[in-house]
Amino acid sequence: MYNNINRYYQKMKIFSIMFMHYVSTMQVPIMLYNYHNIENVSIFNRNSAKEIYIFIGREITKRACADESQCIHYNEYICCYKITPKNLAIVVLTDEEYPKRVSFDFIEKALKIFVTKIPEKEWIYDMKDKPINIPEITNLLSEYQNPTNVDKISKIKNELNEVKEIIIKSLDQLLERGQKLDDVIEKSQDLSFKSKIFLKRSKDLNKCCTVL
Repeated sequence: MYNNINRYYQKMKIFSIMFMHYVSTMQVPIMLYNYHNIENVSIFNRNSAKEIYIFIGREITKRACADESQCIHYNEYICCYKITPKNLAIVVLTDEEYPKRVSFDFIEKALKIFVTKIPEKEWIYDMKDKPINIPEITNLLSEYQNPTNVDKISKIKNELNEVKEIIIKSLDQLLERGQKLDDVIEKSQDLSFKSKIFLKRSKDLNKCCTVL
């Protein structure tokens, strides 16, 4: 029984974690740190996977409010995020089965590492992407890939039962009135032509970045 449950949680995935900074005077959110887990993505789709993760992260950050925590559903992804009062955004992309409360626990610990390692003055005035290498967050992501590494089975089961308390919106709900997601995809600077086609098709297929 325990082994079956453990194998179930091992199948869950964190695909990406991103730290960004955004205020209304910026054209797009500034990328400060990002790490993408693409080892199980087809080699032909890895670049598109990275582009799509970044696209989702930027669009969420651009439209979220300061001092807000929320989950967004898009295709097969769940995107949990936290925006601090300083407009520092942390976005975590997982599959639909990954426990959302564990995602937020991961976000809080990653945020603590970031603010400890990177002084505010080193990022708050940046106006272009400045990816920072933070091995401690990368290692933390590896630890959280399997929720059983960071939580007792009974606790995770309770959290899964309480997941309905976390309100999940769709990416479409974040868009301004009158905006269409296809138009946002088309205008994105993060997506190559291949990724735009791939992402539009994935909406109909409900499948993105084929895992083999």
